[in-house]
Amino acid sequence: MNANQKRGFYLGLLFAVIFLGAVLLMVRHHRPFVIRDPIDRIVRDPIDRIVKKDSANEYFPNGMFIPIHLPETAPIAEVASRALGQSITNVTVLDTRQVHISYGDADKLFPPGIRDFNYTAVLVDSSSGQKVVLLQFQQNSQHPPGSWWSRVYDLEPK
Repeated sequence: MNANQKRGFYLGLLFAVIFLGAVLLMVRHHRPFVIRDPIDRIVRDPIDRIVKKDSANEYFPNGMFIPIHLPETAPIAEVASRALGQSITNVTVLDTRQVHISYGDADKLFPPGIRDFNYTAVLVDSSSGQKVVLLQFQQNSQHPPGSWWSRVYDLEPK
C-alpha cells in the first residue's frame, strides 16, 4: 500500500467513524415511534385503572365508610375535599367522570333502584399528592335526605 492509498483508507475510516457517531447520537436522542392502543390508555389513566381494578373485585364496595353529610347538590370539589379530610382550598380537581363499577353481571342481578353501580370519580391533586376519590350520593330514609359514600385511592407511580 502506497502513501496515497493509506491516506485514502484512513480518511475513509475517519469519515465512517464520524458518520456512525452522528447516527448513534441521533438514535439515542430520538423517541421511538410507538403505537398506542385503547388498552394502554386503560392502564395509564388513573381513573380507568381504578375502575378496572374495582370491577374485578367481587367485594366492592363493601367495607366501612364515614358518611359525608352534604346535600346531593353540593359541589363535587367540596365533597371530594371532605372525603380527603382537607380544606377545599388545598384540593385541585384535575378530572371528574361518571363511571360504572360492577363485578361480573352483578348489575343485572339487582332490580333497578335497589343498588346503584354508578359513581363519580374525581382525580385530585392535594397537599398529600394525587388521588382518585370515588363518590356516590346514597338516599337514606332514616337520615333524610342522605349522605355521600366515598373511597379514596392513593395513586401509585406508573
